[in-house]
Amino acid sequence: MKIKCIYGPHPSRCWGYSLGIDPLMPPRKCPYNCIYCPITPWYFKKTVQPQLYVSPEKISEELDEFICLNGCVYNTIMIWGMGDPLLNFHTPLIIEKVKKISLNYGCSERVVLRTTGYMLAEKWVEPVFRTTDYILIPLDVVGEPRKLLIDPLDRAKIYLLRKTIHSLPKYAKRKIYAEVNMFRNEWFNPGESRYLLELVATLNSIGISKVFLKTINRPGRTPDIKPLRGKQLVKARKILEEEGIDVKICSSTPEQNIILAGDIEESIYNHVLRKPLSVKEVIKVYGNEGVVYAERLVEQGRLEKINWSSEIYFIPKKSLDIFMGG
Repeated sequence: MKIKCIYGPHPSRCWGYSLGIDPLMPPRKCPYNCIYCPITPWYFKKTVQPQLYVSPEKISEELDEFICLNGCVYNTIMIWGMGDPLLNFHTPLIIEKVKKISLNYGCSERVVLRTTGYMLAEKWVEPVFRTTDYILIPLDVVGEPRKLLIDPLDRAKIYLLRKTIHSLPKYAKRKIYAEVNMFRNEWFNPGESRYLLELVATLNSIGISKVFLKTINRPGRTPDIKPLRGKQLVKARKILEEEGIDVKICSSTPEQNIILAGDIEESIYNHVLRKPLSVKEVIKVYGNEGVVYAERLVEQGRLEKINWSSEIYFIPKKSLDIFMGG
């Protein structure tokens, strides 16, 4: 089964139907190993060194094929996949080509780049500030818990991120938002005032005043991670806003369903590799028949089913074989 660069669209709570563009491909490559990350955690390259990975031509070909089959069924193009997209030197050119192809088909959408942020000051990255609408930097945990929960490389420290953002021109900084994912485990609850105030202090020191706030809604790399919802999420928003942070809550997925054309089994497989899907999400994007295909992938040993947060999720099978395409 072919592993592709294009996946989804995913029914996002922040971005509507979000078509994923993965400039990296397996294995996962990132300076972080976040405890809530939904991407398959095994066979993982921890790095902040960009290289040449997926070519713009490969992604252009896949995007052209996707739109020919399905049309403009997405609201957002999300540049994110198996880790930090700016670990691929090709990514600025990939974004330019993706925008051009999409516009040629008459698709109107925003382009979002999700990155850890450490490469943003590099000269070769500069074109992304012209071609993207939003640049998201995940910034959930600061202070002492960060080492255990985010597990960053030494070259991915907060003070280095601060230095990078401060070096950017004003027009670039205007596009940068923090993405704050609320979660909890047995010993950590980021909804507590002390953690939120520490987060505000870090945001202020870095120079980020705009936040997309959401709770995690799919299983991460350890089973004890749970979502932080309801009153605790409302409290978090209130504290952040009282401290001068512009907060946008991500809470509701698109109401309408879309049914994709093409090889649905392959599409679900590629989608789940980047984002584990609940049964409801499978139906929303692939229809009731999509559940049949997902179950078939379980029988083939490519996916497995787990119960997480009172829902059934399809996740990648815990095996290196998923990276071999066979």
